[in-house]
Amino acid sequence: ARMNVSTPGVSLMQALEHIDDPRQTSNGTLHDFREILVIAICAMLCDNDTFEEMVAWARYKQDWLQRLLSLKHGIPSEDTFLRIFRLMDPKQFECAFRTW
Repeated sequence: ARMNVSTPGVSLMQALEHIDDPRQTSNGTLHDFREILVIAICAMLCDNDTFEEMVAWARYKQDWLQRLLSLKHGIPSEDTFLRIFRLMDPKQFECAFRTW
């Protein structure tokens, strides 16, 4: 089966739009939910599997990331990554990742 090269794929940000942000916005969320997921996915693709490694990778690559993302409040903390991944629906995440 040949892939039709003229058919555009789904961007990562488009795929992630279908995941519900589990946070309560009234709690003063600082970081964009989809940006957190993009950072986590990029870090994991670069073999950074723990939240500590994700944050260290993101800080190291911050200049590059800022060309792609707004990062209004900088790189999220380990606690932010942990909280997001603890609360997020893993089935929605898997489905979005597979779509991408």
